[in-house]
Amino acid sequence: MLQLTSPALPVGSYAYSQGLEWVVDATWIKDADSLEEWLKGLMHGSINSIDIPIMKHLYQAWLNNDIGMAQHWNAVLLAYRETSEVRKEELDRGHALANLLTSLNLSNATQLSADKELSFVTGYCCAAVEWQIDLFDAAMAYVWGWSENQVVSAMKIMPLGQSAGQTILNNLIEIIPVVVENGLQVSDEDIGSILPAQAIACAQHETQYARLFRS
Repeated sequence: MLQLTSPALPVGSYAYSQGLEWVVDATWIKDADSLEEWLKGLMHGSINSIDIPIMKHLYQAWLNNDIGMAQHWNAVLLAYRETSEVRKEELDRGHALANLLTSLNLSNATQLSADKELSFVTGYCCAAVEWQIDLFDAAMAYVWGWSENQVVSAMKIMPLGQSAGQTILNNLIEIIPVVVENGLQVSDEDIGSILPAQAIACAQHETQYARLFRS
């Protein structure tokens, strides 16, 4: 589990901000408080209503070795990546993870590498099942990895010190179990985002003049 969420995992997570770079440039986020509010909004309005409930199905699919089910929910996840940059991020990270898992001799690595439309979440769940990581723990680690990457990205593009960044992460840690628990209870009919601002930010980032990140 620690290996899957390590910053040293060679999947390129550090290269993406998921629209955060544009949000800071547009001054929607100005300080630590507004950053924390933004991230909590994403956790409650997107991570727990898209990523976690779909992760539940992908985990079960790999547990049952049901490739068809895994492909179905992989496609559903990609459909919720609303802009070209965010979709490309998901695919690029997915392919990088598949290559890594192949080098680690994961039993389903060949199947993963053959899928040109593989999402990172699909590969992540495959590895979690292979390494016998509990679904709840895997989801917790996934949200933590996302949170850490967002805060580190913010520290690169706005005046946010390391102590302030750690304070935000400490506050986010407190709500991660709730986010995961709620996400695992979301019905299929209720899967979806309620955050148009994030979609706008991600779309605007595609034409942002000066930028550090790919999304």
